Amino acid sequence: MTEPPGPARLPEGGDPAIFTPAVDWWNATVAARGRLPARADLRPEDLGGRTLPHVLLVDVGDAGKRLRFRVMGSAHVAFNQVDLSGRDFDTIYPEGGTLDYVRGLYRDMCATRRPLWSVNEVRHFRTGMPIVLRRLMLPMAADGMVVDMSLGVQTIHRPPDRGVDALNPWHVARSIIEHDRRFL
Repeated sequence: MTEPPGPARLPEGGDPAIFTPAVDWWNATVAARGRLPARADLRPEDLGGRTLPHVLLVDVGDAGKRLRFRVMGSAHVAFNQVDLSGRDFDTIYPEGGTLDYVRGLYRDMCATRRPLWSVNEVRHFRTGMPIVLRRLMLPMAADGMVVDMSLGVQTIHRPPDRGVDALNPWHVARSIIEHDRRFL
């Protein structure tokens, strides 16, 4: 794959004020460089104050099998009540379920070199509370070709109320509900 991916467009469901600056930066950088952006191309001012709290910079190794949080935005630190920057995903999430799902997203992004949008419901890694994540993953590459980082923008929402089902202890064991997954 030598050609850069075409321009990405944010799908419905993502808050434009939060997600659009990242998509615009990625599109402009790909167009200007003719290849994937590198970490060195990204400056905080490129994203703006509404986007930065929702940013997740993730180091991607071995085509998406090894993942490490490089930077976690303040909205995630506040929600999680811990800053996971510098931590490997497999030290946070148990094997299976969420970890396998997230690795699959990164493997798909690495293989296609295209931005990926997903909406899914998971259990919070610390509290077990159900949450809905709207996730934008923008591939980055130091050499312009092989994905080694992702600029992620992610928002966290409460899922729709399901009444009694939400109290069912078997419900807690469920791993992932995927609502949407697509390349941009």
